[in-house]
Amino acid sequence: QNLGICIYMRFVQRFILLLLAAGAMAPAQAANTTARLVLSHAAARPGEMIWVGLHLHMALEWHTYWENGGDSGAATRIIWTLPPGITAGEILWPVPEKISTAGLITYVYHDDVVLLVPLSIAPGAPGGPVELRAKVSWLECGKVCFPGNAELSAKLTLGNDTRPSADLALIDG
Repeated sequence: QNLGICIYMRFVQRFILLLLAAGAMAPAQAANTTARLVLSHAAARPGEMIWVGLHLHMALEWHTYWENGGDSGAATRIIWTLPPGITAGEILWPVPEKISTAGLITYVYHDDVVLLVPLSIAPGAPGGPVELRAKVSWLECGKVCFPGNAELSAKLTLGNDTRPSADLALIDG
C-alpha cells in the first residue's frame, strides 16, 4: 500500500509542476500566500552587494516548500528581470520544517519566510533609480494544494550613498 501512495504522490508532484509552469504565464496571486520583494537597501553604490528577499506570508495552516520539497512538494521559483549592471545570485534557503505524513517526507515553511538572494551591482552600473522585477511561482498547501504566482517589483536608487531600507530588519531577522 505504501508503494501505491508513493506512486500516486509522484504523479501528483509531476502534475503540480505542470500547473506551476502553466501558472507562471498568467500573473495572479494565490489566495493563501502573499508575496513581496524586500530590499536590504533603499540606496546603494555601484560595486556593492545588497540583499533582496522574497517575503512569503502564508495563511494559518498553509505552507510553501523548501528548495527540495521532498516526496510531494515543489520549490518556489524566481525569474529575474534586472537592469543592466545588476545580477542576482542563487536563493539562500532558510532551514525548513520537516513533515512526515503517511510515510512521505516534505520540507516546508509556515507563516512567514524570506528567501534571500544576493544582488551584485557592477562598478560601472549607471546611477539613478532602477526597478528590480521578478516573476515568482510557488506551491501553497493546506488540506489541498494550489499553484501561486505573482509579478513583483522593488525600487532601488544607485548613486554615491548607501541607505538601508525600511525592510532591513526583516532581511536581518
